[in-house]
Amino acid sequence: MFKYLSLIKPAAILLSASLLTFSPNANAELKPCNGVGEYIMSDFENPETAKQRAKSRAEQDAKDQAGVFLRSFSRMENFRLTDNEITTITNNITDIIGEIEYVSETFQVGNSFGVKYTARLTANVDTDGIAAWLKRNEQEKQRLIEQEEELHRAARENDARIEELNRQYAEETSASARNKIKREIERLDNNFLAIQKLQEGNRLFYSGKLYDALDFCNQALTLNPKYMSAYNNRGSIYDALGDHRSAIKDYEQAIKLAPSAANVYSNIGASYEDLQDYARAIKYFDKAIKIDPTYAAAYSNRGTVYDRLGEFQKSLADYNKTLELNPDDDTAYNNRALAYANMKQYQRAIEDHDKAISLNPGNSNAYNSRGSTYDSMGETERALEDFRRAIELDPKNVNAYTNRGVLYSRLKDYKRAIEDYNHVIVLDPSCVPAYNNRGYAQSALKNYAQAIEDFSHAIRLDPNDAAAYNNRAYIRNALKDYVGALEDYNAAIKLRPNDATAYANRALNYANMGKDELAVSDYTKALQLNPSNATNYTGRGLSYIALKEYSKAMSDFDKAIELDPEIAEAYVGRAICWKNLGDIDKAKIDLAKAKQLGYGA
Repeated sequence: MFKYLSLIKPAAILLSASLLTFSPNANAELKPCNGVGEYIMSDFENPETAKQRAKSRAEQDAKDQAGVFLRSFSRMENFRLTDNEITTITNNITDIIGEIEYVSETFQVGNSFGVKYTARLTANVDTDGIAAWLKRNEQEKQRLIEQEEELHRAARENDARIEELNRQYAEETSASARNKIKREIERLDNNFLAIQKLQEGNRLFYSGKLYDALDFCNQALTLNPKYMSAYNNRGSIYDALGDHRSAIKDYEQAIKLAPSAANVYSNIGASYEDLQDYARAIKYFDKAIKIDPTYAAAYSNRGTVYDRLGEFQKSLADYNKTLELNPDDDTAYNNRALAYANMKQYQRAIEDHDKAISLNPGNSNAYNSRGSTYDSMGETERALEDFRRAIELDPKNVNAYTNRGVLYSRLKDYKRAIEDYNHVIVLDPSCVPAYNNRGYAQSALKNYAQAIEDFSHAIRLDPNDAAAYNNRAYIRNALKDYVGALEDYNAAIKLRPNDATAYANRALNYANMGKDELAVSDYTKALQLNPSNATNYTGRGLSYIALKEYSKAMSDFDKAIELDPEIAEAYVGRAICWKNLGDIDKAKIDLAKAKQLGYGA
């Protein structure tokens, strides 16, 4: 049998979601909001920048109105949203419609002339944006809220400072002092434009347009090369694109500019976690916690690393701390459930899964995780229902398709398994496990050509995937392509020199080639690595028979039967030994036992 059909447990994800059962499009409403903004430009300022400032104020006016509307709508629909959530949703889903109207008016103040720009615009806010927000997980929402808060803090500070400098400029009579103020205003104008670029980048990131978001972050950093938030946000985009090393470089640059930013240290830790460099990940989560002991995301993220390292008590402690700091963090409940499941404390796991789903019925990952736990408990129907619900909520949930496919395969419903793996491959054409698992299902249906192609594709995607070599070799062996199988087993063993299965499979291949001495050597290695495998004792015993070493063969069959009294082939092999050693009666007894166990049926 193949040895690569692993259930892909949903990784304790760095994201999490929300609250009540709802129909995403129920009672959806599109609300237009009119915004007006004014900015008084000094006589030396850039008119285009002044117009942008007026536009920014008009946008904020429209967003403030949209926020009031969304807050009222969310209360009416009984959505539990904080003010920070409302602000983040509003600022990212309010879209300007039509043309922006600009009006300019020149006037004199003291010795200076100024121009007042007025911007008028209309923006729409769609209440469906709330439904989309509620599907996000808690930590993802927290990261978006942090980005939005930092963006608006910078904008407010810039706006207040520019107003103060314009006032000082109007009152100042010294030419040198005025020039100094002008230079500071020019710097602030550049920073303002950088903030605008980053704001648009955040909106694009929010909507999943990652490459466009990356371009706006680059523009922000061109305008202000010391913009910490732009480095941090660009790092988040690189992480979302899977380019974790570029993300780390940006986060490190952000740390140089803001050494006490706990969230950035946590982001670096998350990137190292994705790179499977768990020691460094823990190091950075520790730093984040040291800087801010109340930063819940760092505890949650560190918990996922401890999970992956099998240190479940430590992961439980971190998830408990996360929930102490944020009792509504559905991801922490879901991740703690996974830790309990790994410890085989399934009832506790189910309780936490249920809590996560009650907090966020729209979170596909929570259903997928609970489905995995039900599967581990042997509750197949419940597992299938949860995987179905996960896919219904998120038709792009690769893990749910994969987990259901694995379950179907284990139920020998290989056609449905293949359908699920097909979905995975459409969604993620570079998913190596999907090709391996589909190859397994194809082989079970005796579609050997398709199976070999799937395993070969897995190898092309990842030449270091020992399982794919092992699985392709198994098919080649079945097709009597022993030379091709041997090449693949050699590759698998080179990649995993301590894999007992690969040695045992190569041993069988050697036996099929008539090279029983080499087969005995490989079975011996496999048994050194896994001394309790009855099948391998049986295999080595059969090779000893081929070499006419009946006493050694007898010893192996005795050991195989001791380990597994139901292994029919061992009785057959021992019967052959008894016959060759001249004890026909004992041979008949073992052969009868083998037939009783189904041999030859």
